[in-house]
Amino acid sequence: MASFFVSPVQIAFLRKEANKRESNKRLPKFSLPPQETAEISPETIDEISNLFGINELIEVRGVSKDAKKKVFDSANGLAETLEYAMEKPVVVVDIKGFAVKLYCPWDDDEQGGRVGRIQLRSNYRPGQWTRKAKPIRDNRGQIITDEDGMSIKVIPE
Repeated sequence: MASFFVSPVQIAFLRKEANKRESNKRLPKFSLPPQETAEISPETIDEISNLFGINELIEVRGVSKDAKKKVFDSANGLAETLEYAMEKPVVVVDIKGFAVKLYCPWDDDEQGGRVGRIQLRSNYRPGQWTRKAKPIRDNRGQIITDEDGMSIKVIPE
């Protein structure tokens, strides 16, 4: 799977979007069955995957009901399990109490007739920056110059 990165600014944007959708009652919610606090069944994973087919942001409730201290680890484990099952990136957006909000982006060809796709904006471009050339130094730390008196520079790797 290709690497997928969501910056902290994008996470903040997704939290705002989730709160907007929740206030408008457009955020799909799924409650985990009480017997699935430790291990999640394939049927539950399929139901959550189907919710991601309808919406990019969902809320899963009842994560680690037996231990409040394990909610963070359980939420990240749930995201990894869904990522493996769906073969698409799943990101934990917010954790409040025993509820976790998850984000899974739609593919460009997958959108079809759905509306409301979330556009994550970023100013990152691959290969945007190159390292500055550094002057070569001798064993005493002095900069080595060529016959014109200019320093010899090389780009570090």
